[in-house]
Amino acid sequence: MALTRYKTLNVFAAENRPLNLAFTNRSGDSRTPVAIDLTGSTVYFTAKVALSDLDADAVFTEVITAHTDAAGGLTVIDLDLSGEPLATFSVGRELFAEVVLKDSSGNITNQGVYKLKINPAVRRAF
Repeated sequence: MALTRYKTLNVFAAENRPLNLAFTNRSGDSRTPVAIDLTGSTVYFTAKVALSDLDADAVFTEVITAHTDAAGGLTVIDLDLSGEPLATFSVGRELFAEVVLKDSSGNITNQGVYKLKINPAVRRAF
């Protein structure tokens, strides 16, 4: 049985911040990433308690159709962990986050599954 490992996205409790995403692929024999043109595309970001949960049961969903730089493959998810229910975003909680891209032709590709780890809020004295 293979152990699946997920990249971890470390976030902080009660924060509201942008999560910048860059969509790229490798073209032909090139090792250099090439931007995926997001013009006309939709990016879906869902956070779930379990990977088997339906999208309708996700605790956080963001649908992005207006991109920061569509031709350059750049978009932003407004990640707001200050919302209700706060228990969902409590310190120590780990959720599964999935990024899915539906391109302008209607093709759907999973761009990655991540562990979304909720860390204690960083307090700064200014």
